Amino acid sequence: MSFRIHLSPPDVGATERNLLLEAFDSNWIAPFGPALNEFEALLNETIGTNVSAVSSGTAALHLLLKAHNIGAGDYVLCSNITFAATVFAVDYVGAKAILVGSDSQTWNMCPDSLEETLNWCRKEGITPKALLVTHLYGMPADIFTILEICKKQDIVVIEDAAEALGSSYFGGMCGNLAHGAALSFNGNKIITTSSGGAVCTNNEDHFERMKFWANQAKDNTPFYMHHETGYNYRLSNLSAAVGLGQLKALEEKVAKKRSIFERYQNALEPLGFQFQEEPELCESNRWLTVALIPENEKASVSDLIEYLKALGIEARHLWTPMHMMPLPYLVKTDIDLSGDLDIFVRGICLPSGTGLTNEHQTEVIEGIKAYYQSL
Repeated sequence: MSFRIHLSPPDVGATERNLLLEAFDSNWIAPFGPALNEFEALLNETIGTNVSAVSSGTAALHLLLKAHNIGAGDYVLCSNITFAATVFAVDYVGAKAILVGSDSQTWNMCPDSLEETLNWCRKEGITPKALLVTHLYGMPADIFTILEICKKQDIVVIEDAAEALGSSYFGGMCGNLAHGAALSFNGNKIITTSSGGAVCTNNEDHFERMKFWANQAKDNTPFYMHHETGYNYRLSNLSAAVGLGQLKALEEKVAKKRSIFERYQNALEPLGFQFQEEPELCESNRWLTVALIPENEKASVSDLIEYLKALGIEARHLWTPMHMMPLPYLVKTDIDLSGDLDIFVRGICLPSGTGLTNEHQTEVIEGIKAYYQSL
């Protein structure tokens, strides 16, 4: 069916259209050009680190792992509740992923579970080389604690900040908290370039290498020469023009997302809904409003999604925990991940686009109330 109220549709307007047409008319219709340069410069200013725009957040994760020499035979620790692209990137470099459980408040990687997982690794004779930590739905993970744990074993920490542009942790911007980070500008993200992403790093050598690989690893010669494998990962100038218009309104978009979240919270907590908790000194961009439905034998997330669908409202399940995926490069451990399954079973994503009107949000809230009244 065609939804009247979508989960998180692109929110673009005259500014993006004008910048796109300006880029089109300039004839910079390629993976380089003025709009791309300006977009990257504004990203750098926003996050406070070197930023290179690429074709997707997945590509960014791939480049970051490659920059840190993660390859065949290596092990990478990953958030268990995340979009599958996080672990896909591990497979791209031929490594294996070890999943770390989540805490019950933010649903992000749990430092205690990380310690337990590292103890298991020691018993198995496994030495992880890197860790990919997801800022889930824009909620900052406990990155300082994770960095402290990983520093003891020389484990590189990379942020999967695909959902967290505009989120902050103890005054620092997500994307500039660890040894590197990936952003996503997919159509449903807080800002979009239709598809796209970015690598972020303070390591100048890594930055230059990743830019080189993303541009097909072309040698600096007067003819086409390649001494290593490259990738067609560079973002186009036209896409960057759209992103530039979006990024200029980032603060307003974060404020709108947070306003949407607060309205849902105020309306649905009295029904027993539980929302991601925001730790002290952190600010989530609240990319999507996500919640656990009340414990009720008669209710299920699937039934609620179908009920809302009949009203023309799009809602979705949370990301399926990675330990439920039959992917051959996921290492099976004896770590208890049942808490993550509980979060998934009761978790729902609610319409949260920055173009969501108060009237449409009221429809969502009333639809949810009507579902519970019908039980």
